[in-house]
Amino acid sequence: NKFLETSATYLNISEFARAALREKIQRDAPWLYEEVFRSMDSPPK
Repeated sequence: NKFLETSATYLNISEFARAALREKIQRDAPWLYEEVFRSMDSPPK
């Protein structure tokens, strides 16, 4: 909670967790990151 009090970047712990997981996946498995976010951007068939 101390992080949330000192930073205006993240409004809540869920937002912080999503950003942290996104960065971890992007760093550790860039191929997976691309595949997941490419499928999210493409329209459903």
